[in-house]
Amino acid sequence: MPAPKSLLTLTLPHPIYRLASVASPYQDLYGSYDYAIGGVPFLADISGESPLVRGTAAYKKDQFDNADEPGEQTLVGWWLRSQSSWHLGTGITNADVRLDETAQFRFADAEGVDPWTPGQMTLLKATSAVEPGGTTSLCLGFTDAGADYVLYASDDDLAKVDASGASTAITWGGIGSILSITSDGESWYAAADDGIYSGPLAGTTGAKLWTIAATTAVVRWVKGRLMAGIDNALYELVPPVGAAPHALPTATYTHPVDSWIWADITEGPESIFAIGYYGAESFILKLALDTGGALPSLTSATVVAELPRGETGRSIYAYLGAYLFIGTSRGARVAVIGPQGVLQYGPLIPASEPVLDFVGIGDFVWATYSNGFADGTSGLMRISLRDVLPSGRQPYAKDLCVHEAGTVSGVTTIGSSSRLAIAVEGEGLFFEHETDYEESGHMLTGRIRFNYLGPKLFKQYNIRATLNGPIAVASVDSAGNEVNLASVDNDSLQDEDLAINFPTGPQEFLSMRFTLNRGELDETPVFRGYQIKALPGGPRPRQFIIPLRCYDHESSLAGVRSGYKGFALKRLEDMEALDSTGDVVLFQDLKRGTAQSVVIDQIEFRQRIGPQPNGQTWGGTLTVSLRTIN
Repeated sequence: MPAPKSLLTLTLPHPIYRLASVASPYQDLYGSYDYAIGGVPFLADISGESPLVRGTAAYKKDQFDNADEPGEQTLVGWWLRSQSSWHLGTGITNADVRLDETAQFRFADAEGVDPWTPGQMTLLKATSAVEPGGTTSLCLGFTDAGADYVLYASDDDLAKVDASGASTAITWGGIGSILSITSDGESWYAAADDGIYSGPLAGTTGAKLWTIAATTAVVRWVKGRLMAGIDNALYELVPPVGAAPHALPTATYTHPVDSWIWADITEGPESIFAIGYYGAESFILKLALDTGGALPSLTSATVVAELPRGETGRSIYAYLGAYLFIGTSRGARVAVIGPQGVLQYGPLIPASEPVLDFVGIGDFVWATYSNGFADGTSGLMRISLRDVLPSGRQPYAKDLCVHEAGTVSGVTTIGSSSRLAIAVEGEGLFFEHETDYEESGHMLTGRIRFNYLGPKLFKQYNIRATLNGPIAVASVDSAGNEVNLASVDNDSLQDEDLAINFPTGPQEFLSMRFTLNRGELDETPVFRGYQIKALPGGPRPRQFIIPLRCYDHESSLAGVRSGYKGFALKRLEDMEALDSTGDVVLFQDLKRGTAQSVVIDQIEFRQRIGPQPNGQTWGGTLTVSLRTIN
């Protein structure tokens, strides 16, 4: 008579499983086991001494600071990110780039603010229109009898404008549009399509010196001489004896391509540079000076730089005898002038339209910046010579804005002062205000990620500032959605952490926009820094610490018996093999019918008994620590 089913014992001499480091489910055909890990089956060995533990695995990596001075990474609890200087300019995407230490001093974008003083950010000065504009607009600063002026050309009008914005017309002698202007410090020179005109800076009249017939023309006073690029030829212009106007002399150099256009001319330490283009090709040429300082007649010029195809040169500006700023159809480049005028230029500083002019003051050079502000208006960008970024590019940022759209064709200083003047085609001449600040300006941070691509919960922020005017704070999510958080307008709000209530839920990254607003007393706030507090977000991993039977012969609670001699060692070695790979394995709870992908963090085998004389059994408890993979 067969035994009752409840007492049936089934022996499996050959257990069915296979070792795998991927999701390979174990098929428990007879209900013999409680768990399977990577296809290896086990019975539970839970007791008071060896409990099953299930809990939250470690999910937050402690940050530490290995810099010379301890910083926020040494703190426990919050993940923190702060910034207290922006003096390396714009152009970053991520605020925390592990291999770029300059990222902590940069930002994604800004308008209307001055970030160039280390440790603070303020509003820029405002601008105001002082002269109307025509199709063409050109400007050049000069001084006369100790007073500061700007020489301003607009279509066929020429005027000198003093520092207050008052204008005096100059009867320059021609009737066509003025194409280019320059000065030797005492006289002005203006090129039109029919001639080159000149007159004293102190006077109000001029006359034609040379007769030309040109489609394009540029005049520049360089190395103590007047140079002109007329169509595809370069001329050194020295007034001959006799009544003006004169015919042009023999060209110093004529480009072999008839359609070549000379865009600009400037001087280097030992030579004269000229830039031009035809079609998609653009080059900088050098005309060397002999030891006597005279410019020899040349049958050819030396090419010292070639721009990338499709990027055409529109302006050049030598500064401090060491740098050559190159304005192109796509932005600006900074070249270092080496011995014999050799040029080595750096990466492109991008602009939406051609850069047509530069001017330098101290450690900075300003470049024209047309229709590139957020609202489509125009102004300037500023390039710093104080530092060089890891990319080889100089720091830069948007600067003064005229709040009008149009091509910015000129920038200069108002005489010898540090105030800037900006010429905009179709809009006119604008002066930087002496005392008034912009009504507002803003700065957008890079993406704050904590050097970690996983989700974060952004919870709080605080700022530090001198609140001469309110500072509005907004958060920007990964889709570009922006929500105002608060307007910090009194010091008490700096003494507490303010809530980041957008976006809600875990985010990979967050950007912040800080808007500085001019105060009631026409003062600028002084923004000194901010700090963001976050926590790791997303599903947290679970940890299982499970004691498992690992014997040669085992019986389940239902009385199902399985195993064979060497069965325990075989499973132990298989688990050690899985542990060694560190790969993802499948963890099955065979009684509940669930399965999860896990990694093995640790295994530990404790032998309970030694080999028996009859060789029937050997084994112990195998404790496995597993962690889920989200």
